Parts: sequence; structure tokens; C-alpha cells
Amino acid sequence: MAVTSLEMVNILYAHVASSALSSDANKPNGKICKFRRPQNSKREDMVIGTLGNNREPVQKGVLLFNVYVPNLDPLQYPDLNNDRSQPDTARLLYVAKLVQASIPDEVWANDGTYAFEIVHESTYEDTNDQHYAGFRIEFFTIK
Repeated sequence: MAVTSLEMVNILYAHVASSALSSDANKPNGKICKFRRPQNSKREDMVIGTLGNNREPVQKGVLLFNVYVPNLDPLQYPDLNNDRSQPDTARLLYVAKLVQASIPDEVWANDGTYAFEIVHESTYEDTNDQHYAGFRIEFFTIK
């Protein structure tokens, strides 16, 4: 039976919830969310979304995994002159490395029915004085 895109999101959600992204001493301080993060959140939320999947015998889908990080606070960094647009690159690097450690090379189901891997990573500017580490993850399953 084919796997739906929502099932792909649920599988990655369960993986993230049981990984270093949820147990590391310096893990992101926000929630793991499906599709959207809490409105006006200023926390380091992790959001899982999907671009969909095909219906072929070997299904291929794309998941998006974003970890949001507030920009540098000018109250803590006076040299910023009240500029809230500067990314916290040290924190973005830490969470990006944590994601890569939690999703190494390929992750396979114990029964071999699915696998997923990071295929692209970058940092993007978002609204509300924050940036996010964004990951494109390919998901494969045999129906």
C-alpha cells in the first residue's frame, strides 16, 4: 500500500522526537511541529513539511525540515546598534550539525520498507527577526 505524504511527515516526526534533536543538552528550545509552527513564536521550533510524493512502485517524496533560530539580540551585542537583522550564525551552525548528526547519510526502517536522507541544506532569512536552517530530505519507500 502506498505511503501518504502525511505518513512521511509522521515518520520523520517520530525519528526527530527520539533523536539528539530532542535529547541534546543544547537542543532547540522550541517544539517539533508538523507543517506550521506556533503563531508569533520566538523559540527554536522545528517544523516538518512536505512537497508531496509520487505513486510509483518505489515511492519518492520530499520532506522539508526547518529549525528556526532568533537573530542576535542587540541588548547582548551593543555593537549591533539596535540592528535585529543579524543571524546568530554560531547557533545556526550548532543546530545544523545536530540535524546532520540525527539524520546521518541514510536512515532506514528496521524492516527495510523506507529510507530517508538529507539532500540539501542551507540557511534562510525569515520574518520576525530570525533565520532558519533548512533541510530538504528525500524519502523512499516500497509500496
